[in-house]
Amino acid sequence: FFDNTDFIQTQDKLKASDKRIRAIIDNSPSLISLKDNGGRYLVANQAFCDFFEVDEHRIQGKTDREIFPEALANEFRDHDLEVLLKRASSEKQEIINFQGKDSVFLSNRFPLTVANERIPYAVGTVALNITAQVRAQEELKKSEQRYK
Repeated sequence: FFDNTDFIQTQDKLKASDKRIRAIIDNSPSLISLKDNGGRYLVANQAFCDFFEVDEHRIQGKTDREIFPEALANEFRDHDLEVLLKRASSEKQEIINFQGKDSVFLSNRFPLTVANERIPYAVGTVALNITAQVRAQEELKKSEQRYK
């Protein structure tokens, strides 16, 4: 006879942990995604889906080229490859043009590796929309220049 009580309890704890993490991810105002090292989406949070007007279940397993216009897809893939090849995080300000509208993001991309492994299996992205702040700074500069 095999007692699988510990196994079931461990599974229940993992499911509860997954739900808590997912709640944090989906309630973040940042655009969050996770792609395997081949560029296929594993996870995209609600802010990401809302901004890009996509359904997470429809993009899982797809690449940027299957979802976005070519220029945007190439830009995303280039940034992902940079992180994967360097095996290091990268933070940069990006202007993303989506449906004819420019938005400014502070994007942090980072490689994910299995413990004791050097080769990343995925790249994560957390991108904070800073468009309003950038525009406010531009307006402040214009205002200051008028009074010089």
